[in-house]
Amino acid sequence: MDAGLKTFSTDKPLTPECKTVGGIVYSWAGDEHGKLDLTRADRGVCLGDRLEFIIPHCDPTVNLYDCLYAVRGEKVEAIWPVAARGYSPSH
Repeated sequence: MDAGLKTFSTDKPLTPECKTVGGIVYSWAGDEHGKLDLTRADRGVCLGDRLEFIIPHCDPTVNLYDCLYAVRGEKVEAIWPVAARGYSPSH
């Protein structure tokens, strides 16, 4: 899966929970990737499928993205820019 510690950063022993397919178990596979155990998945998952996850802690990763997408169902309702993206004040 194309989402690892940078995407799903956490300071707790929690892992992301798949919201769109029940029974999937996520495990860490590095900064950029994760592994999915699909043995108990409610349905099949194919290469290229998009899955929605409930993340364990969003604060450490928000600054890695230019914007956040506010989604309801299949519709993007708003795009919120991340104003402090990459901001590092010098003193």
